[in-house]
Amino acid sequence: MGLFRKEPEERKAEILQMAHKMFLERGFVKVSLQQIADELKITKGALFYHFKTKEEILVTLFRTGLTPLIKFFEKTQSSNDSAIQKLQNYIDYFLETMIPLGTEQYSFMRNTWDILSSECENFEKMTINPFHEKIIVQGIAENTIYLPTNDPKKYSIYLTRLFIMVWDTVIDVKPEEIRSDLMIPSIEQLLGIQKGTLK
Repeated sequence: MGLFRKEPEERKAEILQMAHKMFLERGFVKVSLQQIADELKITKGALFYHFKTKEEILVTLFRTGLTPLIKFFEKTQSSNDSAIQKLQNYIDYFLETMIPLGTEQYSFMRNTWDILSSECENFEKMTINPFHEKIIVQGIAENTIYLPTNDPKKYSIYLTRLFIMVWDTVIDVKPEEIRSDLMIPSIEQLLGIQKGTLK
């Protein structure tokens, strides 16, 4: 099969890249570990060294795909920007990176939801909601966010649901229409932000 031995991390990256391509093209259910190995011209044992199941590959792809978003959260949270500016940057990032993933990536996520649901729920709970809560708390302190009740944690979950709802329903809608018609009005109303503050 392979003519020379590759470094483990290089081989692992190749497996992930090939699996992702094949999952998108053929569907997760229709791809086997043997088919991935065949495409890479390696033995199934060599693939098995890195991943024991397709599900393990899928979860690794999901976690790897979250890295840019996690880095964005960290950079945003550590900045000296106001809460409104952080929220604005977040909306911009979401529209520029998440929405353009398109119908193919969206369908892939929906079709593997039974496997990824616990990963998604954990990421929301441990990463997205706390990020939202910190922005909300900062906005309250800066007198730019006004909640009907003093419960930033609850509203952080609402904000997460809003972003997921947008991603879940606006395939093939122009990002600028999403921004002006849905996201900005909804976020301003949810968080008691003065109308017209967000762009």
